[in-house]
Amino acid sequence: MLCLDPGETVGWALWDSGDLIECGQFRVADTLNELVMFVSGTAPDQIVMENYRVYGHRAQQHVGSEVVTIQYIGVIKLVAEQLKIPITLQMAWQAKQFNTDAKLRAWGLHRPGMVHANDAIRHGCYYYLFNKAS
Repeated sequence: MLCLDPGETVGWALWDSGDLIECGQFRVADTLNELVMFVSGTAPDQIVMENYRVYGHRAQQHVGSEVVTIQYIGVIKLVAEQLKIPITLQMAWQAKQFNTDAKLRAWGLHRPGMVHANDAIRHGCYYYLFNKAS
């Protein structure tokens, strides 16, 4: 399972049967090709990804913005559809509220200095704890 925290810096975490295999983060440069190649090259059987919404109380910060996070989510959805990989979308608050840094440290999953990778790890933890069918 590939968990993603999309944005200008993409956090990712690769899981296998509830075990964190590998994680990291990378900046999306001038082209989306690296994002496409990363997702397709990983070839997961499931993607869990942070969703993004523009809320009224934060709308002002998006004035004039291209809202690249939403564009990246669209690219990932397209790649997943083409490769027939199911996607589960989760909101940031869902993963962050329960899976605090303290919990990630206690579970041996926290990666110092890797904010976006940690967010991807949180999404994997949340999925395994609350969404995965038994």
